[in-house]
Amino acid sequence: MKVPFALGTLVVASLILYRGPAAADECTVQAVTIEHERNLPAGLLHAVAMVESSYHGRPQPYALRIGGRSIYPTNFDLAARRLRAALEQGRTNINAGCMQLSLEHHGAAFEPVEKILEPPGNIRRAAGLLLAFRREFGGWTAALAHYQGGSEQQRARYICQVWRYLRILAPASASQIDARHCRNKRAPSVSSAVVRQAHDLRRKLSGG
Repeated sequence: MKVPFALGTLVVASLILYRGPAAADECTVQAVTIEHERNLPAGLLHAVAMVESSYHGRPQPYALRIGGRSIYPTNFDLAARRLRAALEQGRTNINAGCMQLSLEHHGAAFEPVEKILEPPGNIRRAAGLLLAFRREFGGWTAALAHYQGGSEQQRARYICQVWRYLRILAPASASQIDARHCRNKRAPSVSSAVVRQAHDLRRKLSGG
């Protein structure tokens, strides 16, 4: 959301990567579950998570963006330490977790602040924002635009990114996004295991 450490890092342009397994599926589980609980369109939170924090076709629960650099710690402890270190250095341009919540705007809602990295709270916060924006501005397209919070051009690009992921994750929900200005670019990369997990969980939650 834009409003959005381990030793031995590899820096490639502005991207810092951490190798090793991460609990990446937790973003998927929580997004699908909270969509069901809050009556959001199927796949919407999941698609936003993919836009915000995906790496190798999966949303990443411990993703951080600090001063324009994206990093992917492999576990909560590493991410929490990196987050705390950045705050102690006086860094304020930080986005965290599955939904890349801005610490400047939402950090105060989490105590201690490291809890912003926990997928359930991170995604519930994002769901609340999207629902509030929808009530205030009307429709999910407007809600996504205000969630992104950038320039008009950035918002339009963001809406199209979410829409493209929705067409893969929950095609029936894609019609709820105004995508008339979106060009038919190549479909984004999504792990087939992530798509299958989301589908199976959605079916289970609906009693199917």
